[in-house]
Amino acid sequence: PPTLTEAARRWSRAELFWIIKNGVRMTGMPAFGPTHPDDDIWLLVAFLQRLPNVSAGQYKQMEEQYKAKEASAAPS
Repeated sequence: PPTLTEAARRWSRAELFWIIKNGVRMTGMPAFGPTHPDDDIWLLVAFLQRLPNVSAGQYKQMEEQYKAKEASAAPS
């Protein structure tokens, strides 16, 4: 399968949305449509389109922010 940065360059926003929502049979790419609303899928498309320009440091910072947010939202 292509890397995420290659996918962002190869397919349009609409194509990325369709792929994320419906998956790709026999590739291991699941369909997120049954479990995620369209608004969340569009957020994934936006992330994929920005990914080619994100440095390793910026990605690490986003990952740390996500983990901190998830930890604070977890039930005690």
